[in-house]
Amino acid sequence: LAHGHGLVLDHGLSKVQFLKMLPNVKKAIGLDIGCGDGFNSRLVAKRCKKLIAIDFSEHLLKAAQQEKNPSNILFQKANAVNLPFNTAQFDFVIATMSFMDIAEIDKVFSETYRVLTYSGFLQFSITHPCFNEHKGSWIVIDQNQSMGFLMKDYFFENQGDVHEWQHKKMPTHHKKFQVPRFSKPLSKWISLLMNAGFYVEALLEPTASKETINQYPELSSTQIVAHSLIFRCKKINTLHPSDMILKKLPGNIWWKDENLIYQGCNDHVLEALGFSSSEAFVGKTDYDLWPKRIADKLALADMKVITTGEVLTLEETII
Repeated sequence: LAHGHGLVLDHGLSKVQFLKMLPNVKKAIGLDIGCGDGFNSRLVAKRCKKLIAIDFSEHLLKAAQQEKNPSNILFQKANAVNLPFNTAQFDFVIATMSFMDIAEIDKVFSETYRVLTYSGFLQFSITHPCFNEHKGSWIVIDQNQSMGFLMKDYFFENQGDVHEWQHKKMPTHHKKFQVPRFSKPLSKWISLLMNAGFYVEALLEPTASKETINQYPELSSTQIVAHSLIFRCKKINTLHPSDMILKKLPGNIWWKDENLIYQGCNDHVLEALGFSSSEAFVGKTDYDLWPKRIADKLALADMKVITTGEVLTLEETII
């Protein structure tokens, strides 16, 4: 059973940081694995072109479909270890707090790799492998103030042990959630990602600021240990063969979006500008690279092509 539930201790801190860490997906088509009741799906759908949200639980999917959802979400029952989608169908895949509840996560990573485009990415959050409450306990001093966290059985991998949890502000008489846990040490998570063909592009351990803790004192524990961990991963072999040829062409080749922001270039441009990687080039404008006189000329030509559709052949001299 895969379902997306919120963290118990951090009042959505992980969710806020997850969205902040998410790249620009305005024109992208995404897949949400383990969508649960669709709360996080709705937040991400507002940022992307289209989102397919899947879960194995008919009960949770029914709850998701009863909510007011953006028109670009499609909820669907599916098994994450055998995704019913075409190869290279999605620009990005997300999973919020669901992967640690899936037994065959190695197959999920392999399937995710398959359905992602060459330049696609996977972003997911899990409870922190090092600081799981069901594997340790808080050391508390006077006035119930947490001092530290005592960890045990870190390397022991749970094989579906049922874990009960409850939101801190939920009435105590409410029935607790029950979820199977397949916990692993951090090294195992990274090894499984690498075996599937991913590399970790970004890693975040959400923690609350002092200002947030002043407003919500119960979040003070997030400055002692991280309750969650957020990964963003990309394919190790991200380049399509045609992209590799493009990178090695001897001329200066670059491309921009409709806002005239550079989106990529070949190796010759990087060498000419003295950049060590394409990441240093992407996101810049002509005004970041050239004097205003030259940047104005380039921007004028680009906007003429965009607005009129005419093809311009110009000689541009840049020192």
